[in-house]
Amino acid sequence: MSSTLPIEEGAESTTSSLLPLPLGNADFRMIRLRKLTYIDKTHFIYSLMQSGGQAFFLSRPRRFGKSLFLDTLSHFFSGHRELFKGLWIENKGGQEVYPVLRLDLSIKAIIAPKAIERYLCRTFLRIAKEWGLSLTSTDDYAILLEELIYETYQKRGPVVILIDEYDSFINEFLHIPSKAQKLINTFRPLFATLKSCQNYIRFLFVTGVTRYASLNFFSAINHLIDISFDSKFSTILGFTEEEIRQNLSVWLQYVAERRKVTLEVIWEELRNWYNGYIWEGEPVYNPFSLLHYLEHAKAKDYWFSAGASPQLIINLLRTYKYDLSSIEHVPISQAELNSTDIEYPNLPSLLLQTGYLTFSGKELVDEMGNTFYYLRLPNHEVRSAFKEHLLKTYFPLQKGNSYLSTSLLLNALKTGDTETFLNFWNTVWAKLPYNLHLPYESYYHSLVYLLCLFMPVDAQVEVKNNEGILDMIIYTAQYNWVIEFKFEGQIQKARECAEQALVQIHQKKYYEPLRSEYPNRTILLVGLCVAGRQAKMAYEILK
Repeated sequence: MSSTLPIEEGAESTTSSLLPLPLGNADFRMIRLRKLTYIDKTHFIYSLMQSGGQAFFLSRPRRFGKSLFLDTLSHFFSGHRELFKGLWIENKGGQEVYPVLRLDLSIKAIIAPKAIERYLCRTFLRIAKEWGLSLTSTDDYAILLEELIYETYQKRGPVVILIDEYDSFINEFLHIPSKAQKLINTFRPLFATLKSCQNYIRFLFVTGVTRYASLNFFSAINHLIDISFDSKFSTILGFTEEEIRQNLSVWLQYVAERRKVTLEVIWEELRNWYNGYIWEGEPVYNPFSLLHYLEHAKAKDYWFSAGASPQLIINLLRTYKYDLSSIEHVPISQAELNSTDIEYPNLPSLLLQTGYLTFSGKELVDEMGNTFYYLRLPNHEVRSAFKEHLLKTYFPLQKGNSYLSTSLLLNALKTGDTETFLNFWNTVWAKLPYNLHLPYESYYHSLVYLLCLFMPVDAQVEVKNNEGILDMIIYTAQYNWVIEFKFEGQIQKARECAEQALVQIHQKKYYEPLRSEYPNRTILLVGLCVAGRQAKMAYEILK
């Protein structure tokens, strides 16, 4: 639906020039006919047509404008030129008209393979009837699709095929590999048919959230071009700052007047909350959240509240027990980005595709010429909402328990309170569900890192020096915590194990660089040993 315009005293002059916002609207025709605000992305259509390619795939997070872009493509190839008046492509695209087959796979109510096959059969038969075609009576959707494409080509010429959210069904079960694989097998004939019919197809565009299933499906379509991380198309979805200035400046002024603040304050808030998504190019703002921010003149997590909660990620975390310390600041290789392992999906790669991480802009090239990328959380909206969901998963403590408060942990870190630090984690681990306990030390130091990630402290993991690799350093204004983790199966040996961790810190001299770099801070050396649902600690204070 489009936006409403709340009128406030003193704001009439601004509101009179506001174009309504297309809130949640992916209907290009309606947006144009009703003169709603539209950020012109049609030059990308021209770029796709001029690239020499025929088939394309684009991965972007949910609610980032994929469906609207596909609808724009649909109207363009259908010849509805009146809708493009005043847009970049108005006089650039020629006058060719093509039959457009639009397939929406975002219907989550259908999850059984047989039900999906019946849905596809009904869809192809319906389209054939609308186009005046008669297809063979069969329950094999691949045969129906092949006939539909060929018969349409014979009567009307090459077909344009647009597939939206191809992976919607599969993402629901990525944490259950056997089910995910069955769904992949269900859809494989669809893409194999598109490959065999490529001579009858003018243009194919497929969208989705993840690239996992795509790399399994699309092996049959070797001419399909993945533009997900192509810098030429990095801003195909989302809004750049320049686009906002050119198209939404009146709205920004309206929000500033309504809030009684300056435009600079509004821009600072927007950048902090919604900017920062990078796909190998210029940063873009989350379009869904930004439009709702303008409508309500208030910063909040609109994207998550509207159904973009990371349930897919939460399910994977519960199933695979990933080391969470690797989600930021740890380089990821090109091979990991292209991972197709359904049995054990690569978490940072999946977080990148789903919008919870983004490229940081930093790269590392090793001696062999391999490129590694650094990832980060894109903005405050993702950081705060992701924190909430992850904390509910890993720290499901009872309400009213004082040790649940992250402010308590933060205060302990800032003041060097080792007793409160240990009590906090013993409470966490005592109440952590049984299926989230794992018998190795990296898992527990990743949980500590997870909380630090969402607090105003700097934490580093796997810190290297000439003697070895330290598990973690936590930096605060007055204290630097140098922590070595251990895991011990027997609680009666935990104290000795913690003391051995402290000895290791001394032997490796992990703290030496901190003495010169932070001469005014106190250094806390901490050996922390987890034994089942309890931890023991040995520590020493270095002035």
